[in-house]
Amino acid sequence: MLRRGTALDPANAAGLVTALRWGRMTERAAELARAARRLTALIGPDARAEIELAVANAASGRPGVAAVHARCAAALGPGIAAAHVCGGHVAREAGLPEAAVAWLGRGLAIDPFDARAASDRLLCRQYVPGVTAESLAIHHNEWARRFARHEAAQPWRHPDPDRPIRVGYLSPDFALHPIGWFLAGVLPHHDPRAVEHVCYSDRRVEDEMTRRLRSAGGEWVSCAGWPDQDLARRIESDRIDILVDLAGHTGANRLPLFARRAAPVQVSWAGYVGTTGVPAMDYLIADGIHVPIGEDAAYSEKVVRLPGTYVCYTPPEDAPEVAVRSGQSIVFGCFNHLSKVNGEVVRRWAEILRRVPGSRLVMHTRGLGDERVRAALRAQFDAAGIDPSRVDPGVGLPHQQLLARYGDIDIALDPFPYSGGLTTLEALWMGVPVVTVRGRTFAGRHSSAYLTRIGLESLVVDGPDAYVELAVGLARDSEWRSALRASMRQRLLASPMMDYVGTTRQVEAEFRTMWRVWCARAPAAARGA
Repeated sequence: MLRRGTALDPANAAGLVTALRWGRMTERAAELARAARRLTALIGPDARAEIELAVANAASGRPGVAAVHARCAAALGPGIAAAHVCGGHVAREAGLPEAAVAWLGRGLAIDPFDARAASDRLLCRQYVPGVTAESLAIHHNEWARRFARHEAAQPWRHPDPDRPIRVGYLSPDFALHPIGWFLAGVLPHHDPRAVEHVCYSDRRVEDEMTRRLRSAGGEWVSCAGWPDQDLARRIESDRIDILVDLAGHTGANRLPLFARRAAPVQVSWAGYVGTTGVPAMDYLIADGIHVPIGEDAAYSEKVVRLPGTYVCYTPPEDAPEVAVRSGQSIVFGCFNHLSKVNGEVVRRWAEILRRVPGSRLVMHTRGLGDERVRAALRAQFDAAGIDPSRVDPGVGLPHQQLLARYGDIDIALDPFPYSGGLTTLEALWMGVPVVTVRGRTFAGRHSSAYLTRIGLESLVVDGPDAYVELAVGLARDSEWRSALRASMRQRLLASPMMDYVGTTRQVEAEFRTMWRVWCARAPAAARGA
């Protein structure tokens, strides 16, 4: 569509802008960039074209190049909110969360009614050093006061507490995404006598995980591009009792739909890292590690703590076998998104490298395919007294190749304050021990929760100083590392992380409790339905 639209009238600027928007929706970054360059050539320097070039380069793993275009967009259109919002997206991709928050703040100063940009800023705050669950609660509640104040009357339902519950899962990420890997172990194991599930896929581009989830039973509704009111009507006609949000404040979310209460009971689970702030979001599914007892006041939802794990892990069927490490020098690794690698993390990693002579650090993530970003990262290590040649900032790799790369890694260094999620689970599945700091937020406790569930709380510490000591000590203890590597998969297999049936039954039991509570409080109109 993008190529055809620009070919029909290559001199038509309005047509090119329309083509750019279509390219962004369909995630065709290369064609998006070509159309943006044509627009620039046609009309000269233009903020709209620079925004699209920034978006295209960021989507293609070149955040350094994207940042140049974002700055040009802001200079050409200082009063255009989208230029500053774009700068925020690019800054996060480049691993600059504080800058991202500032960029997005400037965009919101121009357009204070941009709920999506405000959500983006909330997400970026999760990465900023010093963040706490309490500080996040303040910002999320402010978002809700501005964008989620209207709650419609609850849809009518016959309040039978014992019939099968109609559960809807809504997500833009039913794909090769953490949501896909987490749900792959749950959806096929739902007991239809307890739960009848419907997946509302808010995604245009599908992949093999989409097809796998679609075949896991239940009903499937492709709703990408639907206006909220149309989707709300479909959810109502499907008679959904419990609607589960799997996006939170991440991209392409539908929180305004939840704010208007599209179902009698609404639940946040797995797709976001903490509270949504939305008053109409009734529950948050978590566990006792992600949300410790006593921290409930930082969540606008009622916290439901599963006794085992709050998500399951489904490893890829084509994952390589665990490799035996025989190298003499220690290789540390981190394959997390660049947005998690802040200055404090780099300083601590430099300290670890200094204290383990001959050691190296290998990184792999999409943003490191940009030479500007690689150079900036090496400069940080150089400033910390580490020869940049000891740091290998590698590009993002196809999934199986990335998993195989763990065969060269001795110890995975978890970033903070936003810890690894799926990345940590993949490292563990490949036999690599992960060293982590116990965080002060939901996002900062992913790795500590997973390590605790597989009996390795010894790899969880309570601060950056202890983090350095643990990494150095593990590097010096070859027997400990070998024992961990040999036992890691079995630990996962025997843990709640891979107990798909047990976890699904726990979730179903919580759904049943939620539904019974609603039935007991059902409006009089529902009782007469």
